[in-house]
Amino acid sequence: MRGITRRFVLLVGTAAVGPLVIYGLVSVGSLRTGNSRTIQQGNERVATQVAEHVALYVRNNVRILRSVGSDLGASRLERWQQDRIVKNYVLDFPEFREISLFDPDGQLVVTSRTGKATVAVPKQVGSPEGVDIAAFKVDDDLLPTTTISIRLGRSGEEMGWIVGELSLEELWRMVDHVRVGAGATP
Repeated sequence: MRGITRRFVLLVGTAAVGPLVIYGLVSVGSLRTGNSRTIQQGNERVATQVAEHVALYVRNNVRILRSVGSDLGASRLERWQQDRIVKNYVLDFPEFREISLFDPDGQLVVTSRTGKATVAVPKQVGSPEGVDIAAFKVDDDLLPTTTISIRLGRSGEEMGWIVGELSLEELWRMVDHVRVGAGATP
């Protein structure tokens, strides 16, 4: 009788504990999967927000350059007036290191720099809006920059180019503060 009782107790114990062990293993697996999925979704949201911020930053600076072009092309200004306008824009918008105006042939008209312009008209513009954004590069101060070139003109008449060197330092700092992964806060 003792053998049967022992087997019966073992069977009842296994029947009671077995499902609990299986349930525990499934729960731990689900928790890991759920946490991983939640972290991944959070990281995707952060990446989307950063991408939107970068796009907004570039779009706003394109609008500023268009505004400079409108101010320079709105009336027939003297060179000294055009020179003062581009210098004032660089002073008002420190994200621009340089703004230069070129004629339709690519010859420099005025620049915000005290010396020669360091920017040039792009060889090709792929954008139908006449906007060219150069690849990001690192300048002599080891800070990220890019060049934005905008073709100026009204109703088919090409008036030249406005080209600005844009410092991406502030954008770089913002991206540097972004944290992703477990424990990150957006």
